[in-house]
Amino acid sequence: MRDTLSAPIREIMQNGLLDRTFQDALLPEFLYPALADMRPWRANLGDTQIFTRRGLLTPKTTPITGGDPAPSTHTTSSTP
Repeated sequence: MRDTLSAPIREIMQNGLLDRTFQDALLPEFLYPALADMRPWRANLGDTQIFTRRGLLTPKTTPITGGDPAPSTHTTSSTP
């Protein structure tokens, strides 16, 4: 199969760049299931359940003061 590919693609396959690109793109897909807590869920019960994480982070009860962004103007020029 490698004989049918162009020389630049064979080179990035040889250097491992193509493999690394696929691994970097798929890492989040594999990482979350490895860290997630598995809980059984019965289907078609019509129930709502809120999942929370156990431990590690403490909630902060102080509100974040927000603000509106400062407006900016853009000059436009028209060419006659």
